[in-house]
Amino acid sequence: MKTELSEAFLKKVEPNGRRQSFFDTRVPGLELRVGARGHRSFYVFYRFGKGGGAPLRRYHLGSYPVLTVSSARKMAISTLSRTLRGEDPAMERRRDRESATVGELIGKFMREYVEARTKPSTRKTYANIINKHIVPALGKIRVTALSGPDLTRLHSAMSSTPYAANRATAILKTFLNWAEENGCRPSGRNPARQVRPYKEEKRLDCMGPDQLARVGEAMTELVREGKLAPAAESAIKILMLTGARKNEILTLKREDIDFANLRIRLLDSKTGFKIIRLPMAAAEILSGIAREEGTYVFPGRGGKSHLSDLKHPWKRVLEKAAIGGRWRIHDLRHAFASEAVNAGASLPLIGCLLGHRNSQTTARYAHISQTSAAELAERTGESISRFISGESKKSWRCVSVEDQDAITVVRHDAGNAQRGRLQGYLRRLDDDGFEAICLNITNIVQLIN
Repeated sequence: MKTELSEAFLKKVEPNGRRQSFFDTRVPGLELRVGARGHRSFYVFYRFGKGGGAPLRRYHLGSYPVLTVSSARKMAISTLSRTLRGEDPAMERRRDRESATVGELIGKFMREYVEARTKPSTRKTYANIINKHIVPALGKIRVTALSGPDLTRLHSAMSSTPYAANRATAILKTFLNWAEENGCRPSGRNPARQVRPYKEEKRLDCMGPDQLARVGEAMTELVREGKLAPAAESAIKILMLTGARKNEILTLKREDIDFANLRIRLLDSKTGFKIIRLPMAAAEILSGIAREEGTYVFPGRGGKSHLSDLKHPWKRVLEKAAIGGRWRIHDLRHAFASEAVNAGASLPLIGCLLGHRNSQTTARYAHISQTSAAELAERTGESISRFISGESKKSWRCVSVEDQDAITVVRHDAGNAQRGRLQGYLRRLDDDGFEAICLNITNIVQLIN
């Protein structure tokens, strides 16, 4: 039956022992349904698709008197507008009710996406943050109901550890993108985009020659005392001499070393295929251990796998060296890059040597010859080798290096978009520091005072 729905009509309609339907004449598809016992509810009907053969959907708006006739009309119009944009409100609500919780679906995400596409160290980071932070906070929420405020609350709760908070948001963003691609959420509605990340402070300090020398002395003494395994000492020295990432050396296979051309060929590093140049000092260390039996250059216990970590050996070295500060094994990579700068290397060449994959930096690598990279590796490795052995007391200043970038030279806010592609270079001025000069920009920005 069609009629103009009103508050007066709702009050006078009486239950008759069976269900009654009344369709509004003002808003097409809006239905008032009166139950056998008098319960009054509002629905809106629509067809999802084009033509009379498209499936008919019924969408529940709410019940009277919580929902008035006026409010029901507004909700019906809003729902019908969504269908014109290609949405299917009734099916979305059904998926919401049937959808898995975050805790249920994120396990499948780990198995089908993370384990198939990432490296072991990344999988370990994902698992730690998911189990420690994401599942306890969001695990019971249905994936389709997860909202920006939910993610913001988690991010705020982790404010004391901003780096971990940002990683949690990044993991959730990847997870929700995957959920959308697999039909577990409506597409284009990833709430992780609404979360503003915390500012992460960059490390501007790194080990200087004196500290590297004391590390070298400490390792020699610890090996002599039987408190440091020779394999751990060799691994740390290779990190110091090549600027390689820790796992690139710990997982190094004997077949990856090309002594004839003084290089290591990694088919699957963090950034894909990579060549690590070997200075003579590094090649001499490897030549003494790489010709032994086994797959890995630095085998773990039992010889079946590789050395898993250098955390405890590195801690003993730092305690023995007494150099102060919270130095990480990764800081040896920064020290290598800083010495390369002091050797007069250009930023693109250092990026090539370290194997960065930043898109802007990578674009600069195309014209760099491998000969130049080999010469730079040799000069830098030779300098660091002298520091380790105590033959050199040279002093230099540190330049910050980040894994996803080459070396931070200068940030400029020039309006001209073309300036975003300018390349900087470092020029040594004196023993007190360096200055970064941006081509076509008149001002000179001093990096190190």
